[in-house]
Amino acid sequence: MSDRPLSVVIVVADPVIKLGLSNYLRTLAEVTVVAAVEQVGEALTVLERQRTPPDALLCDVALFEGLTAIRDLLRAQVPILLLASPSELPLVTVALNLGVPGYCLKGTPTPELLASLRLVARGDRLGTSLLQARTAEGEIYDLTQLSPLMVLRHNLRTSGLRRIESQLQRINGLLEQQDGTGWQRAILAGQRRELLSAHWLVGQVLLPPITQTRTPLWQPIPPARAIVPMPTTVTLQNAVMDGLTARLQYPLRNLTGQPLEIDILREDRRREFLYGILRCWDQTLRELRAAPLSIEQLTAQRSTIMTTLWQQATHELFGRFYTLPDGEDVVAKILGDRPQVQASILDPIPQVPELLCHLLYQTPLVIDGTACGCGTFEAMRRVEVLTVNLLIQVANGVMQPLLNHYAEEEPIKERLYDRQRLSSREIERFRNDLSWRYRRQQYFGEPQAIFESRYHLFTCTESGIKTVAVYAPRTQELRSLQGIAFWVTLGLEIQDAVAPRVRAFLSFVGRGLVYVLTNVVGRGIGLIGRGIIQGVGNALQDRVVGRSR
Repeated sequence: MSDRPLSVVIVVADPVIKLGLSNYLRTLAEVTVVAAVEQVGEALTVLERQRTPPDALLCDVALFEGLTAIRDLLRAQVPILLLASPSELPLVTVALNLGVPGYCLKGTPTPELLASLRLVARGDRLGTSLLQARTAEGEIYDLTQLSPLMVLRHNLRTSGLRRIESQLQRINGLLEQQDGTGWQRAILAGQRRELLSAHWLVGQVLLPPITQTRTPLWQPIPPARAIVPMPTTVTLQNAVMDGLTARLQYPLRNLTGQPLEIDILREDRRREFLYGILRCWDQTLRELRAAPLSIEQLTAQRSTIMTTLWQQATHELFGRFYTLPDGEDVVAKILGDRPQVQASILDPIPQVPELLCHLLYQTPLVIDGTACGCGTFEAMRRVEVLTVNLLIQVANGVMQPLLNHYAEEEPIKERLYDRQRLSSREIERFRNDLSWRYRRQQYFGEPQAIFESRYHLFTCTESGIKTVAVYAPRTQELRSLQGIAFWVTLGLEIQDAVAPRVRAFLSFVGRGLVYVLTNVVGRGIGLIGRGIIQGVGNALQDRVVGRSR
């Protein structure tokens, strides 16, 4: 196979994605696209007609409506590389256990996809980490036990999502073009919001409960006296990482109404950076799980854990030895600002000890005054929100010293910055906005949040990055407030005490004015008008009588 091009058959239902993949692969001299079809049956027909089987089959996992299609393709003895979204990982697990060599997530860069095709064609297996994670408890998803109604829901969901994603891709392409009037772009943006809402609704309403139909496959027996980590925490961490990976695929536009340090990054760099921090967080959890730490020791090491994660995130963005043309070490300079970053960003990140204890020791999370056990829907949703907020804040912590020391360095601007923030004026405006945001947060926003017993967390939604307020007791922080922060809370308390009475008084005065104007002044004006009309009528009548005489 090394002396001839890699022959590939593409099986993708979405015509836009199919056309894009086939056109790209056809531009490569080392790849030959045998055929590009939209159905498994068409792919089987192509394989039967080929005298020499292709080297690999690139197939959309959404086309697998059951086990039959997977087995039919496996009988062709052609290595298969699956394309899947995070929500389709249970189907990928089934395919991997049946013998499919590997998979890639949808949205994988095309060069990486090509490299995966080469590995699969060579006989290597990809995606074994997913298989091990899904079978950590000796369990596997079994689609054969799904009822016909569940299968119908799954088929409707996949077909509907494919159509919506196709339309989204078309509208995104139109929005990326700079031509068009403001009205046209506003209409396209509205259509995009509607499609995103429909995508979320279809994904939630028509999702079959696949995760509830699991059948034991094998049960590993650990050696005698062996100490193994609790598989429940490993499974919980894998589930959380899957959910976070899906969340980070959403648009990362800032919709919070306040500037964030990562706003200056290009969106692809922003997503890549957050993915890197997520990998560092995953590795940190695995290391902490292996360390013999008690809950008290883990809580005491909170600052050290966050500082270590911040350092790893800095290396993730720049590498370990990134230098400027003048020879200055960027990473060392950023890490030198650790005390400032720790005090302003890392230490204020909320509920980090609770998150660590929940993921490592299965301690319940207290949500709105109720203890939610490990694995419950409320706990999983709160864990995702807390982790996304942590990732964004750590990313802000890396960008803050970078903006303080190297905001105007051209190599960094070319490598990282969004094209709309390349000029010196825009950069200085952005830095001033950040400075004002921290001042408002320090003197007004944070005292108000403490007084209201709330944390404002960043989260990723289908439309972008937003803030969500969650309840948490903050009595100790409220008692320790001093200076301006204390007077802000005192002003809020006075406002709460006085405002209802002032509103009641103004309402009473308003009702009195309405009564006076309508029943006194209004009636008086009405009587005056009535008298005028009567006088005019009498004068006209006298004039008519005088003429008749």
